[in-house]
Order: sequence, then structure tokens, then C-alpha cells
Amino acid sequence: MAKPIDTISQTQVLAALFSPAFPIGAFSYSHGIEAAIAARDVLDAATAHDWIETILLGGSGRNDAILMANAYNAASLHATNGGDLPSGRHAEIEAINELAFALSSGAERAQESRELGINFTRITAQVYQLDIGLSPPLAYPVAAGLVVRH
Repeated sequence: MAKPIDTISQTQVLAALFSPAFPIGAFSYSHGIEAAIAARDVLDAATAHDWIETILLGGSGRNDAILMANAYNAASLHATNGGDLPSGRHAEIEAINELAFALSSGAERAQESRELGINFTRITAQVYQLDIGLSPPLAYPVAAGLVVRH
């Protein structure tokens, strides 16, 4: 596990990890907003707001937040029961990861989560020398929960 850092540094790291500029390829994905625009479901700022709000409160954004929290909590529980995650996959985290892919609304959404998870894990390992102890492919929200826990 990485050595603890102070609260200001933790906040800076979190801001960097979830910045649109963090180079994991998230710019390549839009949760289908271009299809919503083509279908004329998103026409202006108000309909864009409604569309984004729906994703965050009742759609894949909400699911991702729940999955991330569960991965974080599973890693936290394991850490309090004996330390770092073993190099093999932890069964509870594996189940959360499988659920993350099962909740994907289609193959493209699963691919998005897989690619973002792989990139997020790889880049945090390179930049922050952080080994979360699990091998890809991790769904992005699962990888994010584990990285934040560490």
C-alpha cells in the first residue's frame, strides 16, 4: 500500500485523478449523447441538463457511483482485516467487477468501462507508483474505487 499523504495532497490527487484532463481516454465516450442529439432528445442547455441529470441520478452514472463505493468498501474491509489485498483477485471485488460488466447496457458500454479501467489502473501505477494488487480488466468504477481506497 502506498504511504499515507496529507489531506491537502489527497485532495490534489483526487482532483487530478478525476479531472477531464487525466489521460485515460474518457473523451472518446459520451454515454450516447450524440445519439440523443441526433434523435432530437437533446436540443439545448435545458434538455442537455435533463439528460445528464437522468444519467447521474437514475442511469449508468448512478450505477458507477454505487459500484465505486462498493469496491472502495470491499478494499477497506479487507485492509482492516489483515492488510493489503493479495496479489490474486479478492472474491468480493471480483463479484463487484463482474456485476459492473453485467450492468453495462451493451457491448460498447462494457468496452468503454473496460478500456477506461485498464487505462486508469495503468496510469495511476505509472504516475503514483500505485499497485492495487489486482489485474485488469477492471471496470472503470471498480478500478476507481480501489485506487481511491489505496
